[in-house]
Amino acid sequence: MASFPAESTDLQDDELKEALQVALTASGTLDDLKARLRAEAFFAKDDKTRPRPPLCRENLLLNELIREYLDYNRYAFTSSVLAAESGQMEDKIHRSVLCREIGYPEEEKPDTAEYKEPAQPPVYVSLYHE
Repeated sequence: MASFPAESTDLQDDELKEALQVALTASGTLDDLKARLRAEAFFAKDDKTRPRPPLCRENLLLNELIREYLDYNRYAFTSSVLAAESGQMEDKIHRSVLCREIGYPEEEKPDTAEYKEPAQPPVYVSLYHE
């Protein structure tokens, strides 16, 4: 087996690390891994001995508005941490129900079939622009 000088191996390792970082950053995988690591760290340190206050209707609706915004922008791990930390149910409230509950008129548009993302911006963003 051929041996390489230590400097040569270090340089190859550095080049490999940089190429890997560039590739993972470009694909979005590095950010996903960082977010997943943060979420797992939160779940590991979460104090389950202290009960959370009951989730009132207003907070439930506000959390759903925020979750819709996070999901629209593909912040999946942030959305899952919010749901877990707030005690929110895993199933999301449908947009039309959310609009009705907060008294916001909504023009129903179907989700796009290809990407399964809302055809409209999140309700939170629409409220901001009014």
